[in-house]
Amino acid sequence: MAETPLVLMTSGSRGGPGKLKATCRRVLMALAMTVFVGGCEMINSSEQLLIKELAERHVNDHAADPSVKRRPVIVIPGILGSRLKTADTGQVVWGQFGFGGVLWPSKEQTVIKTSVPINLNSSDDVIQDDLVVDGVVQKMPFYILPLMPFGIGVYHEMVSQLENLGYCKGQTCYSNASSNDRAPSSPWLVEFSYDWRLSNAHNAAELQEFIDQNALEIAKERGLSEDESATIDFDIVCHSMGCLVARYFLRYGNQALPDDGQSLPSLNWSGSKRVKNLVMVAPPNAGSLGAVQTLRRGLFVFGFGYSSSVLATMPSLYELLPRRRHRSIIDEEGRALDPLSITIWEDNEWGPFAPEEDMTLQILLPKVSDQQERLSLMKEQMKKHMNSASQFQRAIDLDADPPPGLNLWLFAGKSKDTPSRLRKDVNGEWNLGSEVLGDGVVLSESALMNDSFGSQDSTSNADGPIGWSGVIFLFSDHLDLAGNPEFIVNLDHILDANSGGIPSMKTIREGP
Repeated sequence: MAETPLVLMTSGSRGGPGKLKATCRRVLMALAMTVFVGGCEMINSSEQLLIKELAERHVNDHAADPSVKRRPVIVIPGILGSRLKTADTGQVVWGQFGFGGVLWPSKEQTVIKTSVPINLNSSDDVIQDDLVVDGVVQKMPFYILPLMPFGIGVYHEMVSQLENLGYCKGQTCYSNASSNDRAPSSPWLVEFSYDWRLSNAHNAAELQEFIDQNALEIAKERGLSEDESATIDFDIVCHSMGCLVARYFLRYGNQALPDDGQSLPSLNWSGSKRVKNLVMVAPPNAGSLGAVQTLRRGLFVFGFGYSSSVLATMPSLYELLPRRRHRSIIDEEGRALDPLSITIWEDNEWGPFAPEEDMTLQILLPKVSDQQERLSLMKEQMKKHMNSASQFQRAIDLDADPPPGLNLWLFAGKSKDTPSRLRKDVNGEWNLGSEVLGDGVVLSESALMNDSFGSQDSTSNADGPIGWSGVIFLFSDHLDLAGNPEFIVNLDHILDANSGGIPSMKTIREGP
């Protein structure tokens, strides 16, 4: 979250709202925010100086050589990185922060609005509710990262850094240009917002439409014809789950997952026609054990949050689960369990199967009076999402080198013990272990998509299914990667149209 960035991937306490009164919670959070904001500004000062220096260099480059141009950049946030509001009233149910905004759902109506409707007759690609996307979440009025398991500010910071490197948002590029200069020096920067609750395959189709529309607008501002808009290429910078949207899009374009629930779309790289560089920051390419923890227990901070039953209605969460072959979940006999099997959830009373979750199920299914019927409906909904997620994972896990002209870059954290095993002991207790380094949320091996990790199959492909153009490991956590100065320096080089990018090699730098 941010993706989320995979920010939803941090486990919280099980149960409903805590005993602290709402007023006390607000006071505690306000005090903590006040304490931490000064420290965050001090930490960022040297970084801002570096970015300013880079921005000044690029201004000078454009002044010396006006022919130096960069492709427009699309920024894709992770989970929780886009605002959601009701279509009829405009009420924001996620993404408006501050004392007057939506922090966490605390009312029954908000829970209903945020959840995805339980409908066994519709596919995960066609979900009807009254929520619409309302842009990327903007900067919060204060820092709340130390107290909450996500940092929406990561997206604002990423956009700010790109602006400091000379990019400008959409139409402002042209509104600042003189009437005699239809081609401004600053390249476009656009943000792709999407409904992060839905399948990443669904949002990949939305990305196709988004790129086509922006290409037409850029062509118009450049004085080009509609046909000539096909010549406009883009670079994409994504964070966390947003990278799964981008990866599916590059491989399959706007193709939906087949309705039969088994077959895969045609891997034709149709989405790569207008993309030259995909820069992935902290991508959960092989999933995250934190997704299991979140679906097991829900997500709560100071009593605010989402119960596991609400989260279990969202298809995207299942696509973030780790693969069985990587042995992330181990039973008491040492056998690997499949996170996408409903059996382990039901047998262990995880998620909606926990007895205390029936209170939320009654809210989600108000017309169903029988508890067993509510559980049965929720079980079938989960099985549907799990089957769709299995399709999605198989689609992006296929071994396929990118076509000529498309570069795939990885920036991943390798500095923190990151949850890597959920193991059941002889007493029936589940214990979480951190045996591998990562960014605290995503294992470095998951970001890299090292398919031999955790596998007992000696034939597993150690290189994984992604043909990387370059890989950089940094000593940063999941939320700080996008603000790492070394990331900015290397991103600057990759996006430079005339530099040719970083030389192709497996690992370029482990820093600092």
